[in-house]
Amino acid sequence: MANFSNYLENAIASWLTATTMPAAPTTLYVALFSSDPTDAAAGTELTTTITGTANRVGVAGGSWTKITAQTTVDAAIKNTNEITITGSSLSNTTLNASHFGVFTAATGGELLFHGQLASTIPIAFGDSVKFAPLAITLTIQ
Repeated sequence: MANFSNYLENAIASWLTATTMPAAPTTLYVALFSSDPTDAAAGTELTTTITGTANRVGVAGGSWTKITAQTTVDAAIKNTNEITITGSSLSNTTLNASHFGVFTAATGGELLFHGQLASTIPIAFGDSVKFAPLAITLTIQ
């Protein structure tokens, strides 16, 4: 399960009070963190250090599956395809990823939601962190 960011909570509140909702992003960007990013996007992001570029891993908007809500089930979205982040620039460093975040842009942008990994993952040069299909879930309660 993941948490909404302050940005997304405020966007929903604005929409509910008849203010325009931001346009849906065509691509969502997954990042890894060594600490809880919190709803305010304040954690320590590792993605740049791990990949050697400023880019988070982009996932097309159509690569997320909406789980249709029923009267007894909360609505949710899940990643449809595998998401891979490879440690290509770490040399002799090992970093520990404990959380993830999903953003609106490859750099900067707005954090939409975030969550804790099932366990902390040590990432060394050449290692890959893979999220299997349907492994990332945003539950809307």
